[in-house]
Amino acid sequence: MTNLNLESIDEKEFVKMFDQVGDVMIGGKTVADMKNISEDELESLYTVGHTFYSQGKFDKAVNIFRFLVMYNHLEVRYFIALGGTLQMLGDYEGALNAYGQAHMMNPEEPSILMHISACFLAVNDLVNAESSLNAVLFICEGKKDHAEAVERAKGLIELIQKNKDK
Repeated sequence: MTNLNLESIDEKEFVKMFDQVGDVMIGGKTVADMKNISEDELESLYTVGHTFYSQGKFDKAVNIFRFLVMYNHLEVRYFIALGGTLQMLGDYEGALNAYGQAHMMNPEEPSILMHISACFLAVNDLVNAESSLNAVLFICEGKKDHAEAVERAKGLIELIQKNKDK
């Protein structure tokens, strides 16, 4: 790992770095934009990561998805893919962080909350699992295209409530 000597950075270099960070944080740019990595290149990497995931090579997929979320923090699919991979590796806290970011980016997507509830169930956190499932019911209310998610959420809530009674 390279040590950054802040004393060796002149004012022009500092202003340039500060502007780049500002572009990423505020201006809607990504690290990929700054490094001239194209969307096609990122998509190719996503395909490789997805292939590793499909083959059960989660340790390889996770590194690709971590790269993708670092280089394009604006793409919700990358966070969902990272969350899924971490979930398969048993890193439920990491998966919850990735899914949480995806949910903030797309709060109306019930599948993300279903993944979140699965992570909570995996660590036997029934309260937060049920809360996530109730959020699914809330955001899907009156939306016929999410009927499957509603039925699944209702079934899981029923199971959670039965387990709470034991």
